[in-house]
Amino acid sequence: PSFSLNCTSHSFPPTELSWSRDEQPLPLSEAAYQSSQQLRDAFSTTYDNLLTVNGSLPGLYNCTAANEKGSQSNTLNVTMPPGPPTNVMATIQGRNQVRVSWTAPGDALGYLILHRLGGGGESQVRVEDPGATEHTIELAGEGEHTITMLAYALLPNPTRSEAVVVTFDLPGPPIITQVSPVESTGLRVSWTPPPDDALEGFCISYTPVSDDCPGILG
Repeated sequence: PSFSLNCTSHSFPPTELSWSRDEQPLPLSEAAYQSSQQLRDAFSTTYDNLLTVNGSLPGLYNCTAANEKGSQSNTLNVTMPPGPPTNVMATIQGRNQVRVSWTAPGDALGYLILHRLGGGGESQVRVEDPGATEHTIELAGEGEHTITMLAYALLPNPTRSEAVVVTFDLPGPPIITQVSPVESTGLRVSWTPPPDDALEGFCISYTPVSDDCPGILG
């Protein structure tokens, strides 16, 4: 694995950019550099130096821009990828809504919730709060949804959490227990609902018995 950091300076006279890690020069066996420059305006030039580091090498990376007028530095602390979130749980909140909760690892910048229906493609939801421990997501489609999580930092290749599976099933039909007339233009329909806590409502349909006796939905 590798990662890249870019250092930019807008300056005049010409500027030299250099990198160090933990106050030591980076060996050529661990890093590659790509420099470029572009005239910004009549008074300054933009200088870029792209550092590509071979391997997951954490540390305090420092870029220094120097010319005959002086120097300035900027520092970035690169940490190892955090471990995966643990104790991942998924709780159905309603039709196609799931609350995902987890125990957060240390040094995470945020999380990715990855979900897949059956053998289909994987979708992701980004949670940018590193202190978050739960998030509600929308899942479309009936069937088994597999959910995993990643915690991400500056370095790539984080580890996935253990998968959890939630299943959305179509509810069974209600059982009609009584149909009674309401005056001369309506019907009162009573029913026993199916055992499904995620129900959002019911649809009542009817068919007239003949054109002379049209059906009326109350």
